[in-house]
Amino acid sequence: MLPAAPEAISTSQGAVIHPDLHQADSASGSAWHHVIFGSDPKQATNIKRLLMAFASYLLGYAFVFICYQLDLTRFTPLRLTALLLLVCALNGTFYMLIRSGWNRRFADPSLTLLQLYSSLLIIGVGLHYALEARAAMMFFFFFSYMFGLFRLVTRDLLKVGAAALLLYGTIILVAYLQGEAGLDMKLELVQLLALVIVTPWFALMGGSITLLRTRLRTRNEELSKALDKIRMLATHDELTGAYNRRFIMEVLEREVASVGRGNATFCVCLIDLDFFKKINDTFGHAAGDHALACFAEVAQKVMRSQDYFARYGGEEFMLVLVNTQAQAALACAERIRSDVAALPIHYQHQQFSMTISTGVAEYAATEDVKQTIERADRALYRAKNHGRNRTMLANHDDLSAAPGMCKA
Repeated sequence: MLPAAPEAISTSQGAVIHPDLHQADSASGSAWHHVIFGSDPKQATNIKRLLMAFASYLLGYAFVFICYQLDLTRFTPLRLTALLLLVCALNGTFYMLIRSGWNRRFADPSLTLLQLYSSLLIIGVGLHYALEARAAMMFFFFFSYMFGLFRLVTRDLLKVGAAALLLYGTIILVAYLQGEAGLDMKLELVQLLALVIVTPWFALMGGSITLLRTRLRTRNEELSKALDKIRMLATHDELTGAYNRRFIMEVLEREVASVGRGNATFCVCLIDLDFFKKINDTFGHAAGDHALACFAEVAQKVMRSQDYFARYGGEEFMLVLVNTQAQAALACAERIRSDVAALPIHYQHQQFSMTISTGVAEYAATEDVKQTIERADRALYRAKNHGRNRTMLANHDDLSAAPGMCKA
């Protein structure tokens, strides 16, 4: 039998929208976005900025075309076409550099400085053929400058400003030497003087903005790291990297709810380091901390990614094995015990070993999870009573059994 086709959806205006068509349009749009911008968010941002710059070029070209129509420039149709081709070629080159990833080889992957220099070249061509429109076209210097105000430091902005001044001075000199009709040298020199005065202030202002953004970004990164550490400390034990007691209790509540919805059961393993006080007394508390961290590392190598391991208190740990029955949990706990017993611990030219005792209990839907923990605790007591360095499986009789000894 063929699968039923998704039903069409009728809108209140009577239009019919088929889900497959909507999904196809969405997939097509996503595919085009990937083709144009790629999958790297940073590279996509660089391309979007480049497209904004290209749109600005087109606006400037439209202004030049209007001036040409008003007979305010020395442009011809051929020169206008050449200018448009130059704009497209430069922006196309930058797009290929970014889209191919070659821009990552530069100190500034956004290529802001190179794009500003290329914009000066295009503006210079416009100014050279501008005639009466030259004063108005000068504003495109600052229009271009705006793209670097939030990205470049003062030194780079001053370099761009110096290049702009040199370019404009060269254009005036060439116009004078060619005897350009209607050239007013006094006016051109006044405009150049204004550019000399304003450009450094733009550079200083832009550099200050960049510095402020850099400081803000640094502080945001520091704040983000601090928040990540706070989140980690809220759920993890700082010494061992394992989860803390509060978090593991929340995990148990979630697992109980999962079993209540008909999912597989889980097991609780309580693990205690044998004679841990003796390790502290013999080798020092720092060695004891190192031993705890080594044990946690061994235990977390054995457990699965979906399981949970926590420091329950002092030298006692809890392992929650999800979707696991008693015998499988017993095998896992026994493997941890065996690996820990075979582990030589080195600390400041000292070597010692340690063992663990473990109580394993499978959760029963008829009991409270605290009873499961208590049964695992009773099984742990039995492991201690039977000589330590062993794993014991709990049963329901452990709820009424009295502990045989205190943990050591």
